[in-house]
Amino acid sequence: MEQPAAPAPWFLFVPFGLFLLLIGYRYVRFSSKLGSALIAIFLAMTAGQHLQNGWAAAALLAAAAIAGWLLGNAYYYVNITFVGAVMGVIGMFAAALAAGGTIEWSSALASAVLGAMLTVRFERPLVVLGTSMAGASMLVQSGLADPAWGAGVAFVALTLLGCLFQARRLKRLPPRRPVPRDP
Repeated sequence: MEQPAAPAPWFLFVPFGLFLLLIGYRYVRFSSKLGSALIAIFLAMTAGQHLQNGWAAAALLAAAAIAGWLLGNAYYYVNITFVGAVMGVIGMFAAALAAGGTIEWSSALASAVLGAMLTVRFERPLVVLGTSMAGASMLVQSGLADPAWGAGVAFVALTLLGCLFQARRLKRLPPRRPVPRDP
C-alpha cells in the first residue's frame, strides 16, 4: 500500500514563500553573496582539511568567506548567464521537436549564447518572475489549494500578484545622460 507524500511543513514554507513572493528580488544579491561565501568556505575546508594548526584553519576559512562574499556579484551574474544559456538551448530544442526535427551543436551553441544575452539584458524582470514563481510554488505546496486545478489557478494568481507587487516596489532607474563626444 502506497503512502502519500508528507505535506510540506507550513510553518517553514508559508513565511519563506511570502518573503520570496513579495520581496524576493531585493534579497537575491544578498543570498547570492551568502551562497558564494558558503561555496568558498566549503572549498577552503576541502583544501585545508589536513591543517593541524587551528588558527591557520580559522584564518583560511575567514579569508575564503571574505573572498566569497566579495565575489558574490560575479557569482550572481555567472549563475544568471548559465541559467539563460540552458534555457535558450531547452527552448530551441523544444521548438525543433515541435517542428519535427532536432538541433545541431552549432544551433545549440547559438541558442545558448542568445539565451545568455537575453537573460543578462532582462535580468531584473526575470529575477522578479523567478522569485515570484518560487514563492507561489512554496505557498501552493504548503496546502493553500487542495484540488489540482485549484493549485494551478492559485499558482498563476499568486505569481502574478508577486510580480505586480515586486514591480511596484522596485526603484525606477534614472535615465542615462548622453555622453559627450570628443570633437
